[in-house]
Amino acid sequence: MRKAFIAAFMIVPLVFAAQTQVATVTSSAPFTMGGASVSPNSGVPNWPVLAGSSVKAGTAPTVVSFPDGSAFVLMPSSEATIGRSGLKPVFHLVAGSAQFNLKSTGSVEMLSAKNAVVVPPAVAGTLGPDGLMTAGSSPAALAEAAIIAIAGGAAMGMGLGIGLATTGGKSVSP
Repeated sequence: MRKAFIAAFMIVPLVFAAQTQVATVTSSAPFTMGGASVSPNSGVPNWPVLAGSSVKAGTAPTVVSFPDGSAFVLMPSSEATIGRSGLKPVFHLVAGSAQFNLKSTGSVEMLSAKNAVVVPPAVAGTLGPDGLMTAGSSPAALAEAAIIAIAGGAAMGMGLGIGLATTGGKSVSP
């Protein structure tokens, strides 16, 4: 009995560790996460990403943000797997390309589609299927793509809320 309790006590933290949130995803268009279609017009601006989850951009850029402020913008139809190596987040580009803006060059481990570790020489750039495509891309371009994705998602959510608020129901005005 005691051995079973100790074994369970050791396994439970491993299960919860595998279910920790690593990042959040935002997009103005539907995207796929973990094989399920996600529609941003459901009023949820940011979707949590658990370790091991895959994210595939739809027809619009999709922003993957990490807690330290590092961010990747998956270009339309691009795909990545988000994970963790120890305490460090991992961004593994599976297909397509992504712009990045890191808090520091070592804040997020990057892998190319060919499973090669990419060590960026700068905190901003573009990651492609073969590795680093450009280094030092303007953080303003990344910020612009992120703002477009966030604003589009917020506008869609607000439109849905207004639509629901103005259809049917009894008037509350005197």
